[in-house]
Amino acid sequence: MTPLAAARLVNLALYQGGWLACVLGGARGRPWLGSAAGLALVLVHLALVERRAEETKLVALAALAGTAVDSAQQAAGTVALPSGHYAAWLCPAWLTVMWAQFATLPCHSLAWFAGRPVTCALLGAAGGPLAFFAGERLGGVTFPSGRAVGYGVLALVWAAVFPLLMHFAARSGAFPGRYRWQQTARGPASGPGG
Repeated sequence: MTPLAAARLVNLALYQGGWLACVLGGARGRPWLGSAAGLALVLVHLALVERRAEETKLVALAALAGTAVDSAQQAAGTVALPSGHYAAWLCPAWLTVMWAQFATLPCHSLAWFAGRPVTCALLGAAGGPLAFFAGERLGGVTFPSGRAVGYGVLALVWAAVFPLLMHFAARSGAFPGRYRWQQTARGPASGPGG
């Protein structure tokens, strides 16, 4: 396995582990445990990356923007989240951590989407609702306005959010991302995410 392939697998594994911890923590009434586990995995990612300051800014921007996006959806009644609210008008902390986790992907395992806004929009329109569908099956989200409305809004939101995140990632100074150990494995890596 090449250093690039290994790095992408590590990146995806850190994200997926954190996603699952956050959703299960929220669904099972242990939102702070899920948030802590997810945040720990974000910090592991940031400890491994070569351009830590730039990626930290991207992660923070995504966490803030994502909190606003999901808080607006919660206020509109298109999604409801079972636990972890630290303020009635904000989405739960575990969802903010999930946004931070998602922001660890664009410079690494999703780097090949850079410069492809239409592809990003299509993937966002499908992938965002699919992630929420998985979260619904695990008990982490419900749709007070009905599934059709909830998933429709999510498709629209993610069709806009994913291309924007890729745009900011590509201009963040962290792109293409690389883990520190990739250099020592075979010299400087090249290519998107490399």
